[in-house]
Order: sequence, then structure tokens, then C-alpha cells
Amino acid sequence: MNDWKKFQEKETEELIKLIQGKETNQQTLDSVFIAICFKFRESLAKFCIYLCNNRGYDIDTGYLIVNRTFRSYYKSKKFNINKGNCKSYHDNFLVYLQKIARNELNDFYKEEQKKINNQYYDGTEEII
Repeated sequence: MNDWKKFQEKETEELIKLIQGKETNQQTLDSVFIAICFKFRESLAKFCIYLCNNRGYDIDTGYLIVNRTFRSYYKSKKFNINKGNCKSYHDNFLVYLQKIARNELNDFYKEEQKKINNQYYDGTEEII
């Protein structure tokens, strides 16, 4: 479980190339992902908490959005440095994660509205 620590000091560019590489095995992929999470969690959490506070949500919702953001990136792994405007690879990736976080917060809002209107479907309903 401590395999991620060997990736802890690596540069962001190298971590992204490893996680998005097709030839990376699953154990290395998981370790690199954990290293990315630890590297970006604090700055992403500050952003998400700020974003949630502005929209009337609490700090727990901010942390939920952080988790959903990392999960969403892990599923897609579609970061492209050529689409970024920042000077460093690290900053470009952080902006990319912030865009995902905004989308996740919008999805969270839509889910909450469906729950309020009794339109939310979670898959547990059965035909009587």
C-alpha cells in the first residue's frame, strides 16, 4: 500500500504521463493516482470549499466534490496539456481539475433538485 510514496516526489508531468499511459499496469496506475490525489488534494479542497460556500453548501459538500472530481478524472484520464493556458504543467492540471469540480458541483445540484422533486431514481425501485 505504500507503493505510492515512490511517486510522491515525481513531477506532475511524469505522473500524468504514467496514469494516462496505455502500458501502465494496474498496481502502478493505482499508486500514481494516489500520489496525484495527495499532491492536489489541498489546493483542490480549498477551491471546492470556496465554490460550495458561494453556492450555499457546507464544507462537507466541498469535500464530496473533491472526491467526485478525482473519481471523474480517474475514469476519463483525458488531460491534454495543449489546451491549457498556464505556464506550468502543474497549474494547467490544477485548472483542469477545477473545471471538473465545477461540473461535478453542477451535477450534484441537479441530483439534489431531483431528490427534492421526488424525481431521483437510484435503481432500487421495483415493479409491484
